[in-house]
Amino acid sequence: MSLKTYTITVDGDDNGNVIAQPFTIDVHQIASLDEGESSFTQVRVCTKNATGECQNSAIPDSNNYTLQSMASSSNAVLAATIEVDLEAAYPGAWS
Repeated sequence: MSLKTYTITVDGDDNGNVIAQPFTIDVHQIASLDEGESSFTQVRVCTKNATGECQNSAIPDSNNYTLQSMASSSNAVLAATIEVDLEAAYPGAWS
């Protein structure tokens, strides 16, 4: 089960192979991590097309971001992390 699903309405890229639209990116985990002198928010996602799970060259399965406030809502954390990446990779073509 995912925390949130985004639908992408343009073709994507899987290391040179086309990810046909529409496809989805499911957020599976948001975690605040502290590894010694480094603290960050980690977001784990899964890209899926009509045939199942696939890799996505623009949106990695796991990405680390500036540590978000523990008081922030999940929606605020998503807006400050993965949604920034989605807009950069697929401007105006995701929801």
